Amino acid sequence: MLSQTKAREIFRGVQGQWETTQEHTRAVIGRFHNGFYLWGEGGIGKSYQVLELCKKLAGDRLKHLNTRLTAAGFFDLMSLFPDHLYVIEDVETVFDDRKAWGLLRAALWGQKDRQGVEQRLVTWTTANDKKKYGIRAGSRQFNFTGQIIIIANTRLVDQPEVRALADRIPQQELCLTTIQIQAAMIEFSRREWRHNCHVVTARECGKVTRFLIEEIERQEMRISLRVRELALAEYLAWREGITRQPWETAVKILVEEKAAMQEVDGIDGKKRGIKERMLAEEQTLREILIETPVWKERVELWTKRTGLSQRTFYRRMSTMGL
Repeated sequence: MLSQTKAREIFRGVQGQWETTQEHTRAVIGRFHNGFYLWGEGGIGKSYQVLELCKKLAGDRLKHLNTRLTAAGFFDLMSLFPDHLYVIEDVETVFDDRKAWGLLRAALWGQKDRQGVEQRLVTWTTANDKKKYGIRAGSRQFNFTGQIIIIANTRLVDQPEVRALADRIPQQELCLTTIQIQAAMIEFSRREWRHNCHVVTARECGKVTRFLIEEIERQEMRISLRVRELALAEYLAWREGITRQPWETAVKILVEEKAAMQEVDGIDGKKRGIKERMLAEEQTLREILIETPVWKERVELWTKRTGLSQRTFYRRMSTMGL
């Protein structure tokens, strides 16, 4: 496990990525950008970094959308609140509707007048409206003056209509390795954790976090910051006498269940189960051993390519009989 000093050093890299996210968000809130696309794996702080800043700086202008939303529903909402800041999470349901791409392109880019004021006209026309009223009568149009921040788990796909959207707003991939997530967990455990009216002290947080990380390393699974929240909740329920099962047992079961159902991105970018990922990692290790005879360089290459720890490197060596 990482020491406090090493965790603090690694955590600076995490903070650097989060600060970049916050800078993009500030630019959108300040109306210097019309939007921002943030993507990365779940449970690494994407939504928290954006929403906390938006709540603080945007106030009542903020519209947080994290439920199923159709293109028609999104148009209606924007037309009612054309000057608001929209933060959209879990956008897959929106993007399944191809009409949504057209709405987003119109809302995020427009033509400027002589004074430099941008006109972003968003139009919606349905087939029924055209048939009943004619094209002009059936079209609804408004000038959108707000901003849109999109938070997703995947990059913008390479399609012509999507590339047009990508050209209109800044993008950032938030990518944390397993070691960086562990460092963030250790750093967070230096302060108390609150849940409703209950408080878990920093000392208790440290104890639970250390145990959780040991279990995660034993299972050799990728993790998210959300797992720590679940582990602390298990500890709190035990401490308050709500559950009889020892919190250590509950956390072990939690990690085992996560590992069993987990499907992660392999080092080649494909979705893999745990056994498949281990085979891919063994192949990576063989390639590294051929590339360089220097152990320090081997560990550095391993960490860079897999995002896994030095401890896992030596464990994989052992399981391979090397």
